[in-house]
Amino acid sequence: FNTRTGFLAGIILATSPGFYKYACVAKLESPLTLFIAASIAAFYLGLTTSSKNKKWYFRAGWLLMGLAMVTKGLGVILIGPVMLLYLLSRRELYRVWEMEPILGGFILFTSMAVWLVPAYILGGQEYVQGLIEHFFFHVGMGLQLKKPFYYMTESLVGTLPWSLILPAFFFYLRRGDIDIKQKDGLRLLAMWFIGMWIVFSLIMATRSRYILPIYPAMALAAGVLWEYYFTKASETWSTIKVVPILVISLAAGISVMLIHRHVIALTPLTGGLTVLCLIALFSIWLLSLRAGQYKVLFISFLVVIIGFETAYMRIALPVESQAGAEKAVCDKALANMEPGAPWTLYKFFSPDYVFYGRTVLRVINTENRLADFFSSKERVYCIVSEGDYGEIDLSAFNVSVFKITELRKTGRKAATFILISNRPDRAKRD
Repeated sequence: FNTRTGFLAGIILATSPGFYKYACVAKLESPLTLFIAASIAAFYLGLTTSSKNKKWYFRAGWLLMGLAMVTKGLGVILIGPVMLLYLLSRRELYRVWEMEPILGGFILFTSMAVWLVPAYILGGQEYVQGLIEHFFFHVGMGLQLKKPFYYMTESLVGTLPWSLILPAFFFYLRRGDIDIKQKDGLRLLAMWFIGMWIVFSLIMATRSRYILPIYPAMALAAGVLWEYYFTKASETWSTIKVVPILVISLAAGISVMLIHRHVIALTPLTGGLTVLCLIALFSIWLLSLRAGQYKVLFISFLVVIIGFETAYMRIALPVESQAGAEKAVCDKALANMEPGAPWTLYKFFSPDYVFYGRTVLRVINTENRLADFFSSKERVYCIVSEGDYGEIDLSAFNVSVFKITELRKTGRKAATFILISNRPDRAKRD
């Protein structure tokens, strides 16, 4: 599009609540989004440039797709449909061969092998089986009626308040002065969103973090609109008018976050003040819109999000991490295990246990595999949820299960886990 559009889109992406949230925590979706966005950009440049070196764009696209696959196994699943829909919308599906799919497939699998081959050598078949099971646990949920609505809602909520401007596209596209290059860029953004939304709705489990790769397309679309309205903006209001607007915007963002995350109690006083602040804010937005103060409106949006996200990162997130993280559960579990003893998780997985346990964890999803694990001649352990613990019965496998201790997780996502072993508790045994 142009430099300012890209700059505005960068600001919008960096401050979209759904994107920002996962930039503050250690989740693989962030680097996955980087590789997916970069791969789509490389393929797009290869298809739209007339340079003789366009083949290197395609090869870079395949390499980045491979890195996306290594990161979380979703590269082909998400990038492929986007590029196919884009070519289909241009009626140029035959150009798939121009993208060098045979050489590209070799580059894709070679880049994956750099990680998978050493991992197989170290972890064996069990490691690969665990990867496959984990992949199909998240991918392969099938179509459910709620999923299309869930992912549409999550993408719009995750980019608030920026997504409030997206309905203006119906008016923007009616303009007659949109050049061919810009139309083609908008086509890519549309296929980017639609392709991934379809994939998520058809096969993915419902997780808000999965849609991070959609956010760059939405941010670019919003950036296109803001750039257009900036060119039509009226002369900016005076400082004496703008400063109170920014103060109200900041207060609204902070108060909504603290009440939403239960950092401060929702009382008639706090609730009433927040509602008044929001009414004032929406009134200001409407007045700014009517007066053509698009730059003031943009800055107000930005300040609301800065208040919202700063309150989340500096106040809410530390409270939640202290109260609800798996650290306390993992620490207590390790304190009740013999040092160096193998242990596993049953029917659930959280990377927190890998981090706090400083170990590579097996995840067991069936009683049959749990019985095999507990048949070990050495002492082994397993962490299981309270509900699943009540359903475990390994008597048919002639394997004993001993409860070692309860592990309580507090906070908003409070839960109780049980540490079990194939040997009785040391104190009881002695």
